[in-house]
Amino acid sequence: MNSVPGHLGFEKARDMLDACHRFAQKYKETRDNDDLIAAVLFGNHTFDWLHTRDLGLSQSDFEAEKTKMKAACPEWDELRKIANGAKHPKKSNIKQSIKREHEWEDDDWWDIGGREGEKSLFIDFNGKEVSLYALIMSFLTKADNYLNRLGK
Repeated sequence: MNSVPGHLGFEKARDMLDACHRFAQKYKETRDNDDLIAAVLFGNHTFDWLHTRDLGLSQSDFEAEKTKMKAACPEWDELRKIANGAKHPKKSNIKQSIKREHEWEDDDWWDIGGREGEKSLFIDFNGKEVSLYALIMSFLTKADNYLNRLGK
């Protein structure tokens, strides 16, 4: 057999990105933070799949490509840090978040809006407090553009 079979139905980076998008959309309906965490995990692994499955890069090439990815999509690096904090709960890996209600000044207010008494996860991203949902949605746009530029 010349090809590596897909894992749980995933075969390429685009499959991982699509799963991230599905969980982000599910969160919009359920407002269950578990859906956001699933989106983070799929989003984080999108580029592992791009590098190993779509591009077939070696580990040394992977590091160079990772630098390009961080520059093109800084949200991915933030998702990576969140995912690593969940996987490896060392103090240095834990990304602090707060739960609070959405306010109209928030980047995603017009997309997701707030519900009275409902609290969402917010994190510091580049010195600005953003909801995890807004970070994921920004990641999805930039990652989609990046994959498109690579023809993936």
